[in-house]
Amino acid sequence: MKHPNPRLPAAALATLLAAGCTLEIHEVAPPSDAAPPDVGPDADCPDGGLWCDGACFDPATSPDHCGACGVACGPHGDCVLGLCVCDPDYDWCPGGCTRLDIDRANCGTCGVACAVGEACRRGACL
Repeated sequence: MKHPNPRLPAAALATLLAAGCTLEIHEVAPPSDAAPPDVGPDADCPDGGLWCDGACFDPATSPDHCGACGVACGPHGDCVLGLCVCDPDYDWCPGGCTRLDIDRANCGTCGVACAVGEACRRGACL
């Protein structure tokens, strides 16, 4: 499958900026344990769709299969042109958009977990 262009079209970007929006775009690679697209007689999805979990998905817009099967943006992100776009104050880590300043599993940096009994405050385990 051809990887989508990570740049927003100029007209779309201009519209978003005029509306006062800010974007933080993260190019997302499929996780190493991501399931490959399903194969079989029903795997012919129209218009470049992906066959994942027994159904066709548009990898440019699917929040659960953004750019590839199994790449989820999470509840605080949207899939735009096959890339996860996180809400303000959120960053993308494998598993979805998260707050690095308070997420115990991704404290300060993706994959840095706080020990049992510790909390994540301002991106540091305390």
